Amino acid sequence: MSCLFRRRLKRGQAPQAEPDPFLRPLLAVALKRTEAILHDILKLPQAEQEAITIRPRWGLPMQVDLLVEHAIVHLLRHRRQIERW
Repeated sequence: MSCLFRRRLKRGQAPQAEPDPFLRPLLAVALKRTEAILHDILKLPQAEQEAITIRPRWGLPMQVDLLVEHAIVHLLRHRRQIERW
């Protein structure tokens, strides 16, 4: 967090984010694609689902269910920002 942003938070002057009109369609496409991929994974036998591992940028290999759980929790942590949009 930047020093300027921290100072504004202390004074109760946090800047309000304006929604980007181009962002919503991109988010909609991303969510539909994610949903389609997860539906395809759910069609696989459980052993094949468990064999899928993904290595995110932070390098820790994760199974699909753990990565999806992490993504959901991440969204919940930023819920207030998302609700403003």
